[in-house]
Amino acid sequence: MTTRTKLVVVSGMHRSGTSFLSRIISRLGAFFPGPLIDADEFNPNGYLENAPITSIHDQLLVDLGRTWSGRNGHQPLPEAWMSHPSTLSASRKVKALLNGYLSKEHSCIAIKDPRISLLLPFWHDICRAIDAETVFVFALRHPADVAKSLVRRDQFTVGMNIWRSQLLWKRYNSAIVEESGETGPVFFEHTSWRTAPE
Repeated sequence: MTTRTKLVVVSGMHRSGTSFLSRIISRLGAFFPGPLIDADEFNPNGYLENAPITSIHDQLLVDLGRTWSGRNGHQPLPEAWMSHPSTLSASRKVKALLNGYLSKEHSCIAIKDPRISLLLPFWHDICRAIDAETVFVFALRHPADVAKSLVRRDQFTVGMNIWRSQLLWKRYNSAIVEESGETGPVFFEHTSWRTAPE
């Protein structure tokens, strides 16, 4: 009997420790397929985000009028967004990429992007259509800490401020709770990773 490849989907609000959580998952043996987004001054150890998939997510949110960092990024996605032509096109592209990654010789692969938090119904549909054993995990961090970190990184590029940061925190985490199904989401809380790593 062939064992199905495991797929770990990592998400959570931006600046909540999704990259740190992904590094832990990587060290536990999961493979993060690339090309990956380059490290920078705000994340010198790297983001572990698959560049093509993150780009697809970004374009989909633009097409739906909900650019994550824009002034309306905290608003719910439009009604019937799952049947929007851009959503259907994005789904085909992500499925093709995932099927390519799953065809390689890895027992466990992982995909990480904070934007997945907003697109969970989209990802649940995709995961039902591919041949993988899937688990979703989410990073969680106090909203005040997220806001400070997000403003420090994005205030000069997209005009990020404390109020918008907190609205985004609420939007992301509400979407995770609402769309995770009956079992509820698996959260890894930022401050406990060092105090209670087990």
